[in-house]
Amino acid sequence: LAQLHVGQKNFESAIGDLKKLEGTETNPADTRMKIGLLYLERQDYDRAATEFNLVLGSEPDNYRVHYYLGTTYTELNETDKAIEEYNKIPDSSDHYVESRLQLAYLYDKANKYDDAIGALDDALKKKPNDTEIMGFVVGVYQEKKDFPTAIDMTRKMIAIDPKNDKFHFTLGALFD
Repeated sequence: LAQLHVGQKNFESAIGDLKKLEGTETNPADTRMKIGLLYLERQDYDRAATEFNLVLGSEPDNYRVHYYLGTTYTELNETDKAIEEYNKIPDSSDHYVESRLQLAYLYDKANKYDDAIGALDDALKKKPNDTEIMGFVVGVYQEKKDFPTAIDMTRKMIAIDPKNDKFHFTLGALFD
């Protein structure tokens, strides 16, 4: 029933349906996580953070919830808390690459370019041929005014996907 309400964007009813399950479900943390996700979708970030923290109280190694909490803190402009949550996600987690991208975004936004590049390098270790991540790296090097390194990375992107006109355009723009 909660899924039906979510599909209809009736978040209050969906949250109410999930709260009715409290005490009867086999995994209460999973229900709390779903409630937190509904609050996150509804942009009620304080309540989302509360729900995610309750989940982590009983499942401190739930890295998916650490990722969601990091996202919530990002939306609340609590950058230090967001960074802390993303850094709790180990490289063995399915959410590792995404957490590194979020860290890079936060560091880039704070003009901490070396930290952003470090996070992106970590993501590239997991996905070495991901041209989207490489493109983010190029952008950070451009902001850092390190054009030779941006050019080298763009050339790597072209080697992976030589037919992508956007990469060739980027390379040309870097030489201007």
